[in-house]
This record gives sequence, C-alpha cells and structure tokens, in this order.
Amino acid sequence: MLLGCDVSHHNGTVNWPAVFRDGARFTFAKATQGRGYVDPKFLTHVAGARSAGLLVGAYHFLTRAPAEAQVRNFLLAVQEAGGPEGMLLALDVEDPGSEPEPRWSDVTAFVTEFRRRLPKHPLFVYSGNWFWADHLGNPDARTLGCPLWDSRYLSTGGGTAGAVSRVPEAWWTARYGRFGQATILQFTDAGRLGGEPHIDINAYRGTLDQLRAYAYSNPAEDEEPMAVSDEDAKKIARAVVTYEAADPAAHVPPGSPPVMKRLIDFIRYGDHLAIGTRKVVTDESTELRGRLIDLEGKVNALASTGGGVIDTDAVAEAVAAKLAKRLES
Repeated sequence: MLLGCDVSHHNGTVNWPAVFRDGARFTFAKATQGRGYVDPKFLTHVAGARSAGLLVGAYHFLTRAPAEAQVRNFLLAVQEAGGPEGMLLALDVEDPGSEPEPRWSDVTAFVTEFRRRLPKHPLFVYSGNWFWADHLGNPDARTLGCPLWDSRYLSTGGGTAGAVSRVPEAWWTARYGRFGQATILQFTDAGRLGGEPHIDINAYRGTLDQLRAYAYSNPAEDEEPMAVSDEDAKKIARAVVTYEAADPAAHVPPGSPPVMKRLIDFIRYGDHLAIGTRKVVTDESTELRGRLIDLEGKVNALASTGGGVIDTDAVAEAVAAKLAKRLES
C-alpha cells in the first residue's frame, strides 16, 4: 500500500521532506482550472515534491469552458513543470463552487481533447459518488477509458497516514459510473503529513513502480522513435518561437519526411514536441507560450473576418512547411 497526498495553493508552503518521512510516496498538485487559471503554487509544489523523492502528479479542475482551451491551459502548465512524461495526470470532476458545475458533456469533451493531444498518456478521473451520481446523473464512465481516483472519507480518525488501515475493502469498488475498481482512493480531507494540517491523503494498492507506469505514455509496439536529435529539436522550437505568420493555402507534400510530422504536431498541439518518448524543453518556453497564444489569436481572427471555418490542420501543415524550409537554409 502506497500513501500519497494532493495539494493546491490552499496548502501554502509544504514541508516536502517531512511529508516524505511521514510515508507519502506520491502527490498530485493542482495545476490549472478552466481555460486560463494556473495555480500560483503549482511549480513550487512540483519542484519541492520531486526534490524530496515523491512521484509527482498534476490535476486540472474542470469547468464549463471550451475543452480545447482547458486542455491547452493544463498541458502548457504541465510542460512548464517538465512535461507530461514521468508525471501522473488527472482531471478533477466536482463542484467548482464559484461557477456553474461541469456537465457530463464537459467531461467527455475534455477527455476527447486530451486524447487528441496525448493519445497514449493515462489520465485519471477524480470524483466521488457525491458528485458523479448526484450531479452528473451517474453516466457510464467506461466510455472514458480512464482509471478512477475516487474519494470517500472516514468519518472520524482519518487525520493520520495510519488511518488507511481502517478503510473498508468495499470502498475500493466504486459505487457510481460503472468504473469498477478505484485505482487511487482519497480517504480523508483532514489529514496530517509532515506537520501539514488538513491535507488530503490518498492510497494506492500497489508498488511504486506500478503506479509510476501511469506517469508515462504507452507507445504502440510497432512505433519507432523519429530520427531527430535533441539539437535539431531545439532548433525547431526556436524557429517556432520566432515564427509569426502562416499561409493557410500551403500544404505539406505527400511523402514528407518524419520530421515534418513532428513539426505539424508541435504547431497543432502547441505545448510539446514529441521525439520518440522524449519531450524537448527549451529556454524559450515562456516566450514560446506567448507566441502560441498569439498565433491562436491570429487564426481565430482569420476565421471571424473570413466568414468561414479555418482548417487548423492545414494551418499547422503550412507553418510546418515554412519552418522546415527555414531549418534547411
């Protein structure tokens, strides 16, 4: 049995070495909420937990904002924290309190968009019977294909890590959504770890290596890494940072080399460049984020003034083609 916790800015400064000494081996930190909010403590929590030796995860708090914007916000924050590989990722589905609660359609839209961007990376869904059944209408979660991070709290005495021994076996079977077995169980929201009061404590029934497997993409057996060096990838990233225009009329010629596909993926997804199982992070990440947001705005402006629909895939291909020519020169 592994113990873990989850935190947000509400937890303030966390003594991560002490949390580790008290038995925690993994954590989820709140990364984002909705289309634009980034938790101000996210990067600090991630760095501190990693330094202390914990397996780190990030979660996004779902709202009714467009799924594409929410997933982009989440993955940009994850990228700034080092990228999705090696990180547990989760979608928090509950009542946001200060705004209309998410609907089932918001859940499915987010998962679909996440799969489009990171098709092979596991995504946990966090929720509880108190929301899934009572507010969403108890939809069948099997269509999502996501492992469950369930929540069900001990009524008394759940404040210490040792309380996990009192969690009934039946609690590991979800009462809602036809999820089946919960993979992670949050059993108290008033725990104490490392001197931290009122911290959420979670349990995972397995080894650290088994849990770590959820932090990595699962490439297809027949998928081979692209022959692109890290240095070339950095050149590509720098080129994207400085690129400011696109020609929607241009297209990638049939039979283009593999590097072209990676360029297209970079522009289309906007938050990472996949090179085999690696993610390339450059010093220009902050500027890159701004450029990508700027590029999105230009594409949206073209769509509104043109009175039609912009083919974003064609735009991505056009940008990639121009970048490839620049790299060749």
